[in-house]
Amino acid sequence: MIQIFNPPAWHSAQHLATTMVQLETTAAVITRAPMHTCPTVNWGFSNSLGTYILNEHIVGNKLRELQKLTDAGIPTIPFAKDRPAEHWLPRILHHKSGVDLRRYDALQQGRRRNLGFKPDFWVERLDVAHEFRLHVFNRKSIRAGIKVPNEEADRPPHPWIRSLKTGWKIDYGTVCQEMLNRIKGIRQLAKDVIEVIDYDFGAVDIGTLTDGTRVVFEVNSAPGLDNDNTAFVYAKHIIETIRE
Repeated sequence: MIQIFNPPAWHSAQHLATTMVQLETTAAVITRAPMHTCPTVNWGFSNSLGTYILNEHIVGNKLRELQKLTDAGIPTIPFAKDRPAEHWLPRILHHKSGVDLRRYDALQQGRRRNLGFKPDFWVERLDVAHEFRLHVFNRKSIRAGIKVPNEEADRPPHPWIRSLKTGWKIDYGTVCQEMLNRIKGIRQLAKDVIEVIDYDFGAVDIGTLTDGTRVVFEVNSAPGLDNDNTAFVYAKHIIETIRE
């Protein structure tokens, strides 16, 4: 059995386990301390234990992640502990699905009276032309998509918050692949990010700005797997790696 260590049992972890079973490998999502006798995949947490571990050490929070990348010379979104200017955006250390940005936007639109949280750090709001998500496993680019408006969403896409909950989706089709062939270096940048962070796998969000600049937004150590093909690719690489 291969264990997937994810105490909250997120949908992505459940989907991964189901896909691995379909590939004739017994897998289970662990919501407590994993058994020492089984190979373990750490899906987004830092205290995984097992006879074999993928992503043994997780950075821990988004600010530390940005600091580590910047120190290594990776081009990241500008960030600061204190707000340098009015157009900068509040973030929390463990943000998920852009919840902090969505609350800030609702506050700006008068739909909230307060943020409901104390910002841990701030990032600059940039003029983003395109945002890509690149999945890397063992220093190889295994999947690449671009965030596009979701025509099936029950709301129009948010003008600058690109997440599933704001009317966007990730398109892994030919348009993205053609764009990445024209915009050289995006895949290599994602590989460099995973190497600096020292993960076995992860999904890197990279933006290209209207002036052509490239910036890394974040690394996902437990990426969403709503797309069946993405879940299959992760399951396949995990099984192959552990069986080596």
